[in-house]
Amino acid sequence: MTSEQADDTRLYEAEPQAEKDDVGVPLTEKTSEDNALEKKGYRLMELIGLGSYGKVRLAEFKHYRGGATETLACKIVNKNECPKEFVRKFFPRELDIIVTMDHANIIRVHSILLREPKIYIFMQHAQFGDMLEYIMKVGALPEGQAQVWFKQLIGGLIYCHERNIAHRDLKCENVLITANWNIKLTDFGFARRTKNPDGTDVLSETYCGSAAYAAPEVIRGQRYDPKNSDIWSTGIILYIMLNGSMPFSDGNIKKLLEDQENGRWEMRARVAAKTSQHVKTLLKKILEPVIPARISLRLIGEDEWLTDEMQEQLYKSWTKMIEANKKVDREGHHLDDVHRPVETCAKQKDAHDHSTGTKCSRRPSEEIALGKKGYVLGDKIGEGSYAEVCLAEFHKVDKIQVLACKIVDRSKCPKEFVKKFFPRELEIIKSLDHPNIVRIHSILERHQRIYIFMQYAENGNLLDHVKRTLGLSEPQSHVWFKQLVGGLLYLHQRDIAHRDLKCENILITGKWNIKIGDFGFSRRCTSESGKRCLSDTYCGSVAYGAPEVIRGEPYNPKMSDIWSLGVILYIMLNGSMPFDDTKVRKLLRDQEKRNWSFRSRVKDKLSHQVKTLVVRMLEPDLTKRSPLWQVANDVWLSSEMEKLLWANTPVLRPAAFAADVRQEHHPQQQQHPVTRLLHGHALANGAMEPRIDIQGVPCKPGVAVTAGAVQSNNPNIGVTGTAGGVEI
Repeated sequence: MTSEQADDTRLYEAEPQAEKDDVGVPLTEKTSEDNALEKKGYRLMELIGLGSYGKVRLAEFKHYRGGATETLACKIVNKNECPKEFVRKFFPRELDIIVTMDHANIIRVHSILLREPKIYIFMQHAQFGDMLEYIMKVGALPEGQAQVWFKQLIGGLIYCHERNIAHRDLKCENVLITANWNIKLTDFGFARRTKNPDGTDVLSETYCGSAAYAAPEVIRGQRYDPKNSDIWSTGIILYIMLNGSMPFSDGNIKKLLEDQENGRWEMRARVAAKTSQHVKTLLKKILEPVIPARISLRLIGEDEWLTDEMQEQLYKSWTKMIEANKKVDREGHHLDDVHRPVETCAKQKDAHDHSTGTKCSRRPSEEIALGKKGYVLGDKIGEGSYAEVCLAEFHKVDKIQVLACKIVDRSKCPKEFVKKFFPRELEIIKSLDHPNIVRIHSILERHQRIYIFMQYAENGNLLDHVKRTLGLSEPQSHVWFKQLVGGLLYLHQRDIAHRDLKCENILITGKWNIKIGDFGFSRRCTSESGKRCLSDTYCGSVAYGAPEVIRGEPYNPKMSDIWSLGVILYIMLNGSMPFDDTKVRKLLRDQEKRNWSFRSRVKDKLSHQVKTLVVRMLEPDLTKRSPLWQVANDVWLSSEMEKLLWANTPVLRPAAFAADVRQEHHPQQQQHPVTRLLHGHALANGAMEPRIDIQGVPCKPGVAVTAGAVQSNNPNIGVTGTAGGVEI
């Protein structure tokens, strides 16, 4: 079993590329391993995946000529830590196969280096994660997008089969999404040759892959044609793309096999009405339990549904649907008030049910009580010291609203938390109503457990997003920072200080607007008598803490919020931290001496106005630090500057329907992933004007353009990224 098979959750998150003169946070001290690899032009960076027999790290390769750098993923296998059978049989077979692969829709191996006892496999990095994570975040795909990606999937598989190679572990987790929104097959740990040296066919006996994607003949345990079983797996993937859920439940293997053999599956009702008959017919041909009757891979590639004519037809129908949605928006709906389609949460729920997601702890009596109020709890998406966060649905008449639910069990919390901090948080969050602050839906109490239902941020938090995109463009930073300042200004005007502003607590909605979340450390800044209160509690994360907070002296919490704003803006623009927080004393010295600078690769591209604003916020002298009203009225946040920034931003061509996979062989020609995001102008209500999204047509912000991410251990609302406190 390879590391990918052992860990189904992919961690393809990009980390900012370091430079010799950068001030970013160092990852680790250099080792002999690092020095040996650097002689070959490679530099290992953060850990992005971990399995039973290996780990995956982000890497950078610097070309000797021209000095250009290429971001890669590096799979590291230590043979001394692996079973003998794996080292002797499966791993050599994988290496033999992957070095021969050269196709636009298969992950490209850059090089393989041996430094006993470790083997380093450098390969193309898929910036936007895997297909399962993507579908779990956005729900089922439009038929047009499913057609584009399925056509690429079939192209990659035909390439393998023509070379007598069967994958034997096709599943959504092994289909990766690149920065250009094309898909790539990966993880050939179970792959094998299907011909003997004498040319005779090889039948497989090994049970490979996941039961949910496995063909009936594999489940039965009989000798099987691995190419035919690959075809069945492509049908499961296509079904998931269209429906956002699995066709069969794999909770009971015996029942799974019975359902497969009797053809007990159907398209979801809401999807079937909108899906063409062509793709329904193709699915039936692929998910055929009788092997001789199952369609061949060649005939799938020639199917009418995968023709260019059908692609154009699907594109036109999808454009009409988007135009209809735009008409609804013009009729007065606020973008953040438009509910996602009713089936979306159910799609996410089904996808979770058949993944590695876990349920929040709950009692049957609680589920019944919540159900009477219209609430249904789903999978866990976050966990902290005193709380867990899960997906939830709120059912009302014919509508279903997707929410996040923070569950606090007071019987398991410290007395001080229950007596002081938690009541303060509840009192504050109930009073908030602003487009750029996470909206509370309701708060329910049952015995010792408190259920806080709130707006769900589909696209995770700002830290995860910056790590994936290597930093934001200045125009995009302008949009989001303006929204962030608006939300904080609303709080400060109501004498509320957040006291824990950091990228992990800035959430990104499905419409690509930002929301401030997690008010666990927030407090009122004036007493009941109207007297201003100074704080003496050490709050938040060291990396974002102001010098006066680090020193441990009483401080003005509103002014410390300003410092944290400056750190967040620096991170947006640079993709790294301004200060290293591994040594607090050195951190404080660097803060007080203003020992920070913009990264060399961005400082010449940034406007003078934004650099001046960051300097004014990261001012250690409280008497010179800009108050919030000055930040809000800064020239960089003016409408004139906004127009100037966007005027200098290049217009991108549509991507997905063009399906131009030829670019993938030339990394230096690929567009930076952040430029693929839905750009827009900030409006008064925090929404964004329509631009061009990945589907290739003008549409409202809300057609999700997301990257894969892993579930969080952070108790923050709607977080779908790494645990809070992880440094960039």
